[in-house]
Amino acid sequence: MRKLLLLASLPFFLLPIAQGQYLEVGAFTGISFYSGDLQHQTLELKEGNMAYGFFTRYNFSYRFSAKLHYYKGRISAKDENSSTHAHRNLHFQSDIHEIGLQGEFNLMPQRWDYSDKIAIYLYGGVTTFTFNPQAYGDEGWVDLQPLGTEGQGLPQYPDRQPYQLREFAIPFGVGMKLFANDFVNIGIELGARKTFTDYLDDVGNTYPDIVALAEVNPTAAAFSYRGDPRRASRKEGGPRGNPEFQDWYFFTGLTFSFNLFGYSPTTSEYRGIF
Repeated sequence: MRKLLLLASLPFFLLPIAQGQYLEVGAFTGISFYSGDLQHQTLELKEGNMAYGFFTRYNFSYRFSAKLHYYKGRISAKDENSSTHAHRNLHFQSDIHEIGLQGEFNLMPQRWDYSDKIAIYLYGGVTTFTFNPQAYGDEGWVDLQPLGTEGQGLPQYPDRQPYQLREFAIPFGVGMKLFANDFVNIGIELGARKTFTDYLDDVGNTYPDIVALAEVNPTAAAFSYRGDPRRASRKEGGPRGNPEFQDWYFFTGLTFSFNLFGYSPTTSEYRGIF
């Protein structure tokens, strides 16, 4: 991954730096969480997980920057956090690996007294990410996608195909960057990811025929419905998730970066280590 990021950043090195342009490399640390069928309130603090990453940012001008990044975080949720869905008894965790490219627009006035000390920016772009929802059972953590917990692969559900574990998302958010000096920057970033999948949590449609699923794959049936076993035969067609809404995930945290080379867009003075 480190070699990939280095190669991807080479185009930035080839750009001219004579007009207030400079290059940064840095790191991100914070938390990751998600919103989906197993998330029962806007923000579930108990399900925040450690996240980290690396990035390179090229500042084209005072207003515009571009950032290439790799972020990793874990998302998780469980029905026991909810008073209304505890009977469903589902849970999951999944590691997110994300590579993205985003554009940034600085909102601060260019001739403001502190324009060379702080930047507040909006950003948006595109990412590709991988995920792999798991649930805990008698044998430890189990990958859910191969099981087909909603009947994927059963002949009576031809329209339900296995979901992909690599997807695209649209990242957007807001950030603030403090220029500690000509070499070091410290910031904070709040970001959301709009995905195009409803299966970050392996939950997205109605219950399959649990009895028929158990005959083919007892493990899949056990992870599909984890409530009262006496009610399993009556769950077919009942809502397991909400297919009308796609899942989201979020990264928020601190950034630390170093200026490698270039010139300040506000003072035209050299800014960088090299």
